[in-house]
Amino acid sequence: MAVVAWCVVSAFVTAPSVAAKEPPSFTARLSSADEAMEYWDVTAWFDSGERVVARFLVTNQGPGRRTAAAVGHVIMGGDDVRPFQWGRREGAWAFDATKLRFEIGKATLDLSGGSAVLTVKSTKRRVDLRLTIEGAFGESTSHDVLDTYSIAAMAPTAARAELAGRTLTGSGAVTHTWMERPEEDLLRRRDDLYARDGDTTFYVSVLTLTEGGQEQNLVLDFNGSGISAGGTANVDFGGLRPGSNPDYPVHSTWSGSLAEARWEATLERERLRMNPLDILPQPFRFLLALGGRPQRIWSDARVKVERGKRAAELRGVAVSTFARPVER
Repeated sequence: MAVVAWCVVSAFVTAPSVAAKEPPSFTARLSSADEAMEYWDVTAWFDSGERVVARFLVTNQGPGRRTAAAVGHVIMGGDDVRPFQWGRREGAWAFDATKLRFEIGKATLDLSGGSAVLTVKSTKRRVDLRLTIEGAFGESTSHDVLDTYSIAAMAPTAARAELAGRTLTGSGAVTHTWMERPEEDLLRRRDDLYARDGDTTFYVSVLTLTEGGQEQNLVLDFNGSGISAGGTANVDFGGLRPGSNPDYPVHSTWSGSLAEARWEATLERERLRMNPLDILPQPFRFLLALGGRPQRIWSDARVKVERGKRAAELRGVAVSTFARPVER
């Protein structure tokens, strides 16, 4: 593993609470660096219990450049989990002039308007989905670590989906992550928490760095009064969930503070656990797998958040991503 001398440079971008049509932090970078990669994560949870998680990824890590994939899961409930995956070489997938709309196989992610729109249509995979996350680019923040690993995040907002002939309502969010070195060289793990109740919305990511220490990226909006912040901060992970794999420990409580905001999450039902490389199509699954044995776990979560005299209890989704098994 490469040795990284860490020095943290943080940049914060706070947008007004109205939607911005072309948010630069969500625009594709399409770096020419040999090890560059970027991805957009879409996370949505619905009042009726369904969940949608998806990732659109572009990488130069080989073979070739600008290899792209669209992968994800529609979690219908119980054992009915419907994965989808498409991979394409450069020239066999499309992005528009804004670099905010991507078409990979039978999946499209359109960030070029005031909303984020994900469509997936595949009879073979039993997925017929149109997901809209409203006003997706209101409050957002960008957090840069040595200009090597960066996250742009939005606060979750209202979402609706047309899925298998039904109309669902709930919440959703998008993050954009880009890097010019392999992620597994930079991070031990990454924990993301998305939550919303009405006009109160919350997002936090916690990066546990390979060389030690944590970085936190937070977006919070209390009914139009929002903050965006990032930087070095301590987050406590307490207790292991029953049955948690010690190689990939998922903690039952998370708590932290940043920029006058304090938050605590309690993880509930686990929704999905997987090696994210398992559904990556070839040709680049093997090459990415050389970096380690990653694991991702999605769980429902209850979140308490405070800022000054304001407090709220929210519902959402927690995601723990491990670059490799933890060292014991």
